[in-house]
Amino acid sequence: MKVAKKMVELTKHEGEFYGRFADPASGLDIETELSFISKRWLGKDLFFGWANTFDWSFNETQKRLLLYMFRKMLIEDMRVRRRKIAESIVFREERDEGIA
Repeated sequence: MKVAKKMVELTKHEGEFYGRFADPASGLDIETELSFISKRWLGKDLFFGWANTFDWSFNETQKRLLLYMFRKMLIEDMRVRRRKIAESIVFREERDEGIA
């Protein structure tokens, strides 16, 4: 039951964070998402320092579309991994409560 509650909490947090597709997108937003994606899936940050390049290369509409696509991939990745994340958080919380 604790894991299920934690999964709901994680889902709500994702919705709050990734539900803002209408907000303006910056080169830094794109750099942040691509850095996270490349670290998560490739184990290396391939996009550190690219924010200005993204700002110069894409207009506002293009940046928002790119950000939307990257976030859709991350949301799906989180959906797949959510149970494991919730279990690890609950385990850590229970372990810490036992120590205190």
